[in-house]
Amino acid sequence: MTTHYITASEVKKHNTRRSVWLVIRNEVYDVTAFLNEHPGGEDPLLDAAGLDATIAFDDVGHSEDAVTMLKKYKIGTLAPGETCSKMKPKIWKSRSIYHRDCTECDASRRGGVCRPPPRPPRESSSRLKWALLALAGAIVIGLAYKKYAAGLAS
Repeated sequence: MTTHYITASEVKKHNTRRSVWLVIRNEVYDVTAFLNEHPGGEDPLLDAAGLDATIAFDDVGHSEDAVTMLKKYKIGTLAPGETCSKMKPKIWKSRSIYHRDCTECDASRRGGVCRPPPRPPRESSSRLKWALLALAGAIVIGLAYKKYAAGLAS
């Protein structure tokens, strides 16, 4: 099977809602048909259109199912010599949660492979919220049962 190589300049042309191409780990994907199905909405895909989305894809922490699903949208491989460091992502500006530029990770010295920054530890307040939600649910169920039991006794 012959590899279909696509240049970075060709990928950059596909940056509108009508044609959304992006690069993840030097593989090129046409995700136009997936815009309406993307669980995170179409905005993250449109923000990455025509760009290297490796870091953004990895930062989100996609499931194995998402990685498997991505395979059906593959249309080629980034041409040799074309690396993410040549594609300045517009979504990785300082005001973005994806603040990282491919040139920051020395991709050119590592064969063009970007690695995501380490993830910050999860906040414990998230666990507290779930615990409080579970407690509130238990209280509501208890009150409903008490009312139900009082109705049977009458």
